[in-house]
Amino acid sequence: MSKVLLSSTEEIIDKMKKNWFISEPSEIAVKIHRLHHFHLQELNSVIQPSQLSVAEFNVLMALRRQPAPQQLTPKNLAQYLLFSSGGLTKVIHKLIGKDLITDARHPQDQRSKTLALTPKGRTLIETLYDNLNYVRGQSVDVMSADELVELNRLLNKIVKQKSNIY
Repeated sequence: MSKVLLSSTEEIIDKMKKNWFISEPSEIAVKIHRLHHFHLQELNSVIQPSQLSVAEFNVLMALRRQPAPQQLTPKNLAQYLLFSSGGLTKVIHKLIGKDLITDARHPQDQRSKTLALTPKGRTLIETLYDNLNYVRGQSVDVMSADELVELNRLLNKIVKQKSNIY
């Protein structure tokens, strides 16, 4: 995979300032967008050796985050991840084929299935998550502990406000 050369965040913002204008909120949005791009690069670098797609990784993460016995129905999983049911079905079949999840009949509703991690799937997602946290830690090691707490507080404030709107 070849690396795409991107303009630096500063270049983008400087061009907007020079050729048009950029408000403080827009400048922040450009930086958040760029951080999202870096997050996806980091995520792909961590999951690539496991030959998982981002969608497969997200399904494993969603199952691992559930309280014991860490199960979800496909319908609940689709709602949780904002997937279409057709797109999710393909991902589920791939993960079952890789022996990372199981699907069993729901105990209370035999028409429905319950998805759960296999021991292999649980080990894999926990390893990948540890690796991702290490990479993410390197990304923010330029900040002090107090700065991280403050950044997290400010981001939570924005997320909470947006969550009330959408």
